[in-house]
Amino acid sequence: INHIYNIMDTFPDVYKNAAIIFLIGCLTGQRHQTYRLINKDMILITAGTRMISLITEKTKQRVSIPVSAKLEKLLNMEYHDISQQKLNEYIKEVCRLADEIGRA
Repeated sequence: INHIYNIMDTFPDVYKNAAIIFLIGCLTGQRHQTYRLINKDMILITAGTRMISLITEKTKQRVSIPVSAKLEKLLNMEYHDISQQKLNEYIKEVCRLADEIGRA
């Protein structure tokens, strides 16, 4: 995950977009249907900690997610939502590219 984060600027735009979405999902620990709704405007400061509080789509439970520097940087990047099917397709190529770059 860190490797993809560190090299995503080298990816073509469509794969960089998928990498951003995938990494937001990884860093929030939420299902696709929930993390696709997360955006930078949801960040709140609670007791000096940057957090996102939301109600999950599937279980309708409130969760609080700490916002790391990496997550905040990702949320501040330009990206657009894509379907879960396209994300799955593109993230395979992202991983292939990351593996190639890692071996170079």
